[in-house]
Amino acid sequence: MSDGSRSTRDKRDDEAELDFKDFQSGDLDRLSQVLEHFSPLIESVAASYARDQSDRDDLFQLVCIRVWERRMQYTGRGSLRGWINRVAGSVCSNWADKRKTRRREEARYLSEAVSMNGAGQDGFDPAQHLAQTEFKDRLRYCVARLPRKQGDTFLLVHVEEYTIAEAARVQGVRPETVRSNLRHARKRLRIMMKDYRE
Repeated sequence: MSDGSRSTRDKRDDEAELDFKDFQSGDLDRLSQVLEHFSPLIESVAASYARDQSDRDDLFQLVCIRVWERRMQYTGRGSLRGWINRVAGSVCSNWADKRKTRRREEARYLSEAVSMNGAGQDGFDPAQHLAQTEFKDRLRYCVARLPRKQGDTFLLVHVEEYTIAEAARVQGVRPETVRSNLRHARKRLRIMMKDYRE
């Protein structure tokens, strides 16, 4: 961004912040102006957490609602842009965490459902089915006992099928950190799972 563009944006932000008291008082017209002014910022934060456009739209709405709910927390000391950026980041991070938990539960349900559905298929081997179920239970048990960052990274990449770059963005870390956490997670799991073979 050029210095001219930056100064223009800063000037516009300064002008928007002059009326923050109206925004805090609950003036809906002022709120609408504030959200319109900072909508590119909110959209940018939402896009860093969600790949699907409908998810981004949902996040945009959630951020707008949270900005309204928390408007009295803005003291005017820092920039309004910085405050809205922090609110947007918090909303999107919480959404990503809840989504991760929901997908983890869905993956567990699907894993169990597929195993159960296999019981009616030709050539179903009860002994093999039991061994697979025990293996999956043991794997879930071991993943749950990994250090949190390693366990979360393992689930994002191997259960939710995120790419390294996507997992890094969701967790707010560098791709190298994701690779390191995966390496350590796999090493620990190999040790914990050494007596199990699918």
